[in-house]
Amino acid sequence: MDTKSRSFNDRFAVRAIAFVLCLACIGLAGAGFMRLCDEYRRVAPYGPRDGYSDGRVVLLDLAGSGDYERSLGFMLLSESYVWTLRDLLSTKESVEAFAGDLAAAGEDIEIPGLLRDANDDGLIEEWEEDGYRNEARSAVMRHEYDMRHLEQGIKELERTEGLGFYISDGENALGSADTAGGAATVAAGFKKRAAWLAYEDGRLLRSPESPERYADIDRQIEQGLYYYNSGELMMYISFDGKFLAERGAALSEARERAKPWIAAMLAGLAAALALLIYLVAATGRRDENGKVRLYAADRIFTEVQLAVCVAAAIICGIGAALWADSDPSRLVISGDSVTDTALLLGLGLLVLAVALWFLLALVRCIKARRFFKNTLVWLLCRLVYRILMAIKAVFDRRNPMSKTLILIIALCALSATRYLIPVAIALIIAFGPRWVRKYSDIRKGVEEARSGNLSWRIPVAEGAKGEFDELARGINEMSEASGAAVQNELKNQRLKTDLISNVSHDLKTPLTSIMTYVDLLKMEGLDSPSAPEYLSVLDQKSQRLKKLTEDLFEAAKASSGAIPVHMEKVDLLSLVRQGLGEMSEGVLRQGLDIKLKFESERHYVRADGQLLWRIVENLLGNVQKYALEGSRVYIDLTERASNGGEMTILEMKNISKAPLNISADELMERFIRGDESRATEGSGLGLAIAKDLARLQNGWFELKIDGDLFKAVLMLEKWPEAA
Repeated sequence: MDTKSRSFNDRFAVRAIAFVLCLACIGLAGAGFMRLCDEYRRVAPYGPRDGYSDGRVVLLDLAGSGDYERSLGFMLLSESYVWTLRDLLSTKESVEAFAGDLAAAGEDIEIPGLLRDANDDGLIEEWEEDGYRNEARSAVMRHEYDMRHLEQGIKELERTEGLGFYISDGENALGSADTAGGAATVAAGFKKRAAWLAYEDGRLLRSPESPERYADIDRQIEQGLYYYNSGELMMYISFDGKFLAERGAALSEARERAKPWIAAMLAGLAAALALLIYLVAATGRRDENGKVRLYAADRIFTEVQLAVCVAAAIICGIGAALWADSDPSRLVISGDSVTDTALLLGLGLLVLAVALWFLLALVRCIKARRFFKNTLVWLLCRLVYRILMAIKAVFDRRNPMSKTLILIIALCALSATRYLIPVAIALIIAFGPRWVRKYSDIRKGVEEARSGNLSWRIPVAEGAKGEFDELARGINEMSEASGAAVQNELKNQRLKTDLISNVSHDLKTPLTSIMTYVDLLKMEGLDSPSAPEYLSVLDQKSQRLKKLTEDLFEAAKASSGAIPVHMEKVDLLSLVRQGLGEMSEGVLRQGLDIKLKFESERHYVRADGQLLWRIVENLLGNVQKYALEGSRVYIDLTERASNGGEMTILEMKNISKAPLNISADELMERFIRGDESRATEGSGLGLAIAKDLARLQNGWFELKIDGDLFKAVLMLEKWPEAA
């Protein structure tokens, strides 16, 4: 069941359905938001002039609760009245100032119809004679516009039922019909109404007080009015109960109608987020080789993908902000609200579909670890790097003289232009000390090597290929080779001394015995009762001397490769069994427990039968002589594949009776034994002969020592089964 479910989830169709459903859920959320905006426009808090209703008002007021006079819409409405009154007062000041200038000039011109009267009285002609025609016409036209703007603004405010207003800067004042009397009377009357806003003595007061979350609006109003006129400005705006009740009832009805759309919007957003998480997790499945599956769009530059996603987010954000505006006429397409909503929603979903596709492409690139490698910057960096490496390769192939001349000419060319002199200086500062330091290191290394310190190494960065680096690396290799040669020569001298000493000892021992017993026979005669015993000892020592001489001769031939080799098919397992049979008496005498382990009944190898028997005999003899009495001996035959083909491996492991205070390499040398007292009958040539004979048969032989554990390994080429 789990396998089927996993296979179903991996299918492209499932992810395609999730992609479409995600867009559908986003569309549902978008439709809910657009419908909320439409609902709010029916009760939008339009100001006396432009007014506005942004997304904050839609979501906070329709999705919220509480009285209308404590809503964000009411805060913004009162703010719009404040700026409208301040603008109208400024306009009145301009009109009065222009009229005062005309009166001071002695011109008897009525304010209404100023431009026409100015022409009739010849005022403009007089201005033209003074060279101020354009300025005069502009001033008169601006004054005419200010008068119309002032009249229309006051009429619009007076038409709003339930609104009272008064503003004064000490010289000019504007007010509604109920503002007769002094400022104190106006203030007392306004503050008795259901809701009011007052600016007195540089402070802004409200009733009811603004909620804490909207305190920034009042601070902005207070600061704006203070900078306009910090001294004598006063302003009062009031709203009666009917004004608030009508708008509060409309807001309550809109909230009821908005509840299902809010639920649809939230559900759509939640579902879209869940589907998006699934798409991010499911996309970028790996194929049978473990590589992330990529599509054609995934190979588009990462910068383009990011730009598309960001552009789509900006477009959708601007579209949502414009739709939330209280004046949606700027988004009108066909004139029908339903058609416009559908068209805009479809366009937004198309943009989001493209953005979602590229977002998933970015996710796949991240999973495939191609996010940076897919960027245009990475491509350009790689191109520049390859060009620099090509130039460096060409430069490295030149001899030091050419490189030096090129560098000098390049620095001179850079220094010839004053703008590039800093570049030349920077290059010298960057590379000059490094080259000098490398030269100093090389010089010190040469001095150390000359003084005999061959272990000194010149520091060289790994992978560095400069001239100084190659020279330093060569000096290090020469020192290392010289040190190895010295150590090898010392080792050879020591081994030569040990060889002479061991050969002398092994030959002298039986020879001394022979001479001693010969002297005894001379003294006692052949008729002596001890003569047979003396002759037996002479025979043993003679055979021992013969064996040593033959081993020495065989070792010399094996080392020089003078032994003829006849490669044939040989059963290694049979040779091992034959050797164990011949040494069974000695095995029983020492109480050794032989553990023979093999993988098959026949282990055929390509070897010379006689030479291979000599190796096996030496190894088994070594076990009989040096293995600890009563211990176990393990003999394993295995087969293993290697670069050269199938190989057969023979391993013999035993515990040494004497401590092995010697390395495996030294034990392989001639006349070297693990028994330092040399009390056994061995010559110390068996392992060296085995190594040379294995090499002659294209095999490999080595020793391993771990404490008192002795392990001999013989590897030979397996005989092909088809042969």
